[in-house]
Amino acid sequence: MKTVALLLSAGHGSRFGAAQPKQFLPLLGRPVLRHAAEAVLAEGLVAALQPVAPAGEEAFVARLLEGLPCLPVVAGGATREDSVRRAAPSLPCSLRLRPMPAPFRPSRWPIR
Repeated sequence: MKTVALLLSAGHGSRFGAAQPKQFLPLLGRPVLRHAAEAVLAEGLVAALQPVAPAGEEAFVARLLEGLPCLPVVAGGATREDSVRRAAPSLPCSLRLRPMPAPFRPSRWPIR
């Protein structure tokens, strides 16, 4: 069975205070979302990503993740739970949820 990771990026990041969601902002020359996607894939535990984007931003997110093994981008919901519910039917596998670590923190580091 193929393992697919949900890559949730449908939030607005309003607490961050930027003009656009923080996951789209550059960090070291690339969007934060791209860093997160590459970090998840680098662990070698998933075959592909299921990106979940803010409604209307699906094409933009697809461009940010171009070249990575991704399923078609799904529009997220109003809450994280809604986004997971919207993405789940498109997954080619059973769904098991596990919080993923921050983009630059190796998985062997404890989450505090």
